[in-house]
Amino acid sequence: MQTVTKRRYKPFYCYDYKLASELKKQGFQCLTTAINQTSGNRFSLYIYDDDLKVALNDYNKKIK
Repeated sequence: MQTVTKRRYKPFYCYDYKLASELKKQGFQCLTTAINQTSGNRFSLYIYDDDLKVALNDYNKKIK
């Protein structure tokens, strides 16, 4: 499980509901969900780390 501390982290904004659902199945926890004030689209916010990078690459290979 990821822990957020005072150190900086790289954010990943996920606007894809299917991807967010897949990440949840894999055990990733989003920091928050919100609505983009400009576009009105809902997004989930994750910490972009090596584990998430691997999961995103796997997901992209899966959907192609």
